[in-house]
Amino acid sequence: MITMSTLTRLLPPERRALVGDALVLTAAVSAALALGVAAARRILGVAGGVALDPTRFADLRPDPAEAS
Repeated sequence: MITMSTLTRLLPPERRALVGDALVLTAAVSAALALGVAAARRILGVAGGVALDPTRFADLRPDPAEAS
């Protein structure tokens, strides 16, 4: 099985640094996305796969009596 370590050993030294930088950047972007999703779920009240309660923001909906 070919691993990332094997592939990087086949590359010239200047390319190895680029591969390392790309892996670090990928990990950083992945972590940032995970934190963003976690923050959004917390803000929206979605946790552990439990959907947002539709009555939670009922007071923000327009009153039908005022529309007429």
